[in-house]
Amino acid sequence: RYLSGAEKEKAIKQELAEQKDSKADVELSQVARYLSGAEERVQESEKAYDDARRERAEELRRREEGEAKKKAEEAAAHEAAQKKEEELKRGSKSAQEKLSKFQNAKKKKEQAKHKAEATRLLEAARACTSLVDMQW
Repeated sequence: RYLSGAEKEKAIKQELAEQKDSKADVELSQVARYLSGAEERVQESEKAYDDARRERAEELRRREEGEAKKKAEEAAAHEAAQKKEEELKRGSKSAQEKLSKFQNAKKKKEQAKHKAEATRLLEAARACTSLVDMQW
């Protein structure tokens, strides 16, 4: 069929419009793929950031727990040392009291022994004096 100039022009314009639309569709598809890839990269970056933040938070929590445990152990050790020191002081005081009682008892026993010896010697001296008085 023979086309007139106006029809040819219209067909060419339509073909150009279709090519333009096709090219726009291809460009739009390429932009969509790029944006989709960019969105995936942003999501991966956000995920990596969140993972790193969670890991830092977990490490901080573990460190704080370790420090709290160490402080609790130190406090318990300090308290145990204080109790032991108090027990030793009480034991030392008790031992000192027992030693003092023993020394007092020993001193009294020695004094009684010396007194008994002095009494015996005094009695012997009196007996001697009585004998001397009898001989005169």
